Order: sequence, then C-alpha cells, then structure tokens
Amino acid sequence: LTVMLFFMQKSGFSVNCKLCGYGHYYLVHHEKKKAAPAPRPGNAAYTISESHLEKPEKIVRCMSCGFVYAIPKETMADLMQDYVDMIDPEYMAEEQGRRSQARTLLKLIGLKKGGRILDIGCGPGFFLAEAKSQGWQVQSVDLSSWARETARERFGIDVIKGDLVDARFPDKSFDAVVMNDLIEHVEDPKSLLREARRILKNDGVLYVSTPDIDSVLARLLRARWWGINKYHLSYFSKKTLEKLFFET
Repeated sequence: LTVMLFFMQKSGFSVNCKLCGYGHYYLVHHEKKKAAPAPRPGNAAYTISESHLEKPEKIVRCMSCGFVYAIPKETMADLMQDYVDMIDPEYMAEEQGRRSQARTLLKLIGLKKGGRILDIGCGPGFFLAEAKSQGWQVQSVDLSSWARETARERFGIDVIKGDLVDARFPDKSFDAVVMNDLIEHVEDPKSLLREARRILKNDGVLYVSTPDIDSVLARLLRARWWGINKYHLSYFSKKTLEKLFFET
C-alpha cells in the first residue's frame, strides 16, 4: 500500500481503531474517484467471487497498534443489503474445488466426527455439505437469501437468516466454529469473536481464515492486491490477528 502521511483526525472525520480504540491514524490508500464499474449481468453488487469488486475509498493504519482498516463511503446498512441481495453463479461453478478445500479444512480441524459444527456465512453450503457427509451435525447463519435457499434445496440444510448474534445460540453449544474469509467483512471483529467464544465448547476449535495484509503479495501489489475491496473492512496481519485473539 502506498503510504501517505496524512493525519486523518485533522480532516474532521474520526473513526477509532476497532482493535485498540485509539483515535489517530494515517492514510495508506485513497482510491481516486472514478465511474463505478458496470454491473455484471445476473449478479448483485457483492459476490463471493470478488475479482470485479470496487476498492474502498480510504484505508488507514492505526498509529498505536498498526491495525489496518477501511473507512467506507457507504453506510453499513448499504453494505449489509448487498450481502442480502447477493447471487453468485460463478461461485457455483467452482463447486468441485470448493468442496475439496472443505475436506482439507475438516481434516485440519481434527475433531472427532459427529459433533456440532457452525459455519458463519456459509454461502451456498459446500463446506456444510462435506461436513454433513462426514457425520457432523451442521448449522450456519447467512444474510443472503440466495445462499440460504441454495443450501436448503441442494443439500437439505436449513440456514438461519441474519448474523451470529441474531441466531442466539445457547452457551457452549458447538464443537467447532468456522469463520472462513469472514472476519474481514464485519464492522466489529471483537464482538464477533466474543460471541463465537461464548457458543464454543471449552474443548472446541475456532477456525479463522483471512487475507494477510503483510503478505509478500500484498506488499508487492499494494492497492492492486486481490485482498483489497470495499467489502473488506479489516485488514489483518499475523500480529494484529494475534492481538485480537489474546485481548478478546
């Protein structure tokens, strides 16, 4: 990311760091104004296959803890509505590869089969279908009507509408909780992690994957890096993700 030393507090737009709460930051990316890309036929504004998505207007780095996060020009209500409206035929065409990744992830989790597993933001349900075929009791929440309908019609899996808090799961009710490319999308990652800890059994497994803003590719490609788009609100490194886990 191109670093422009520019103290955002002086602009009158103040957004505290979601990781440490500090109120001072500097700009590391500013997207120049340009015409919005033409909508893809048959697809909503947001899709899981993210190659066409717009870049965020501003990305900043906290001057205290180094956490990188976006200051979106859209409201959270608008972003959430894009998730609700999401339809992604391109993702469906990747089913074989996605299910292979799901099998690898289930091996990585390494728990005995037959437990309860929660996939937060399941999409059309490929991971859940693989877990179900291996004897897991599966559950998920998702905002997209298309994703919920697809999971039900294709795999017989009922997905709760909404986010994790909306589901109101009982304490310690899951053996495994999966957040696969999810945490970067949420407005308040600390609250999400607290809720996940609450519903996870004491000996359970929490799996979190997210793009690494300090990776070689991210440093090399800067604003052209695939991990940067307007729906990603948080840009974690290994250091800041560890800070989130140890302080939540």
